[in-house]
Amino acid sequence: MGTVETWLAKLDELFPPSWAEEWDNTGLQVGDRSAEVSRLMVALDPTSAVIDEAAGAGARLLITHHPLIFEPLSAVDVSRSVDRAVAQALCLGIAVIACHTNADIASPGVSDALAEVLGINVEGPIVPFGASRELGLGRMGTLATSTQVADMLESCRDRLGANPRLIGERHHNVKRVAVCGGSGASLIPDAARAGADIFITGDVKHHQALDARASGLHVIDAGHHATERPFVRSLADRLRQLEPSADILVSEARTDPFEEG
Repeated sequence: MGTVETWLAKLDELFPPSWAEEWDNTGLQVGDRSAEVSRLMVALDPTSAVIDEAAGAGARLLITHHPLIFEPLSAVDVSRSVDRAVAQALCLGIAVIACHTNADIASPGVSDALAEVLGINVEGPIVPFGASRELGLGRMGTLATSTQVADMLESCRDRLGANPRLIGERHHNVKRVAVCGGSGASLIPDAARAGADIFITGDVKHHQALDARASGLHVIDAGHHATERPFVRSLADRLRQLEPSADILVSEARTDPFEEG
């Protein structure tokens, strides 16, 4: 299957590091670039539980959406969760690679996977990346037929495993849909200007919800984890297409920190 460096190069082709936000930390988080990889695992979060899962399954490489390290470490203090996970990965000989905001921009990327699960035909990004018509943040698209907001709520529950919150009216008909996996509430004004009837994302704050209601845009907050989770299986499928003989696993560990009340 190659080395960690081999897989890093493949991921850099799919999600160039230059597409990442300046504040982000993508690419190799910990590990030996020269290490041979006979099995790898794809996950959303590089938590201790996921690292243990990868080790138990015999994976030498863990590819995640969220980075393990966001800020430089001045020390490795295992009383802190991030430091503990770093030490754990190193001790177990597991390399960790993250594809974060560069995967948000990519086409197909995080929001394309979300749109596909929800049955949305993608037209293009909500906010284009440079002059591109395909790359960018979020996705605009249409449903095959007009449906009620209440039906979109049920789709989020059934297809994403989400516990969604609604800003708007349940019985309003919608057809043009905007989506953004993860924290996409900052795109509410852009989705409204693009003519979306409804916007599905996560992490909507109180005042952002007020702005959405005032603009007439329906918004479903389906949660950060639920709206990004489809990308995990989508990425695993793409990597299998690149390397049909590769042994690629998808993490089954629950990493959503929230529980239903």
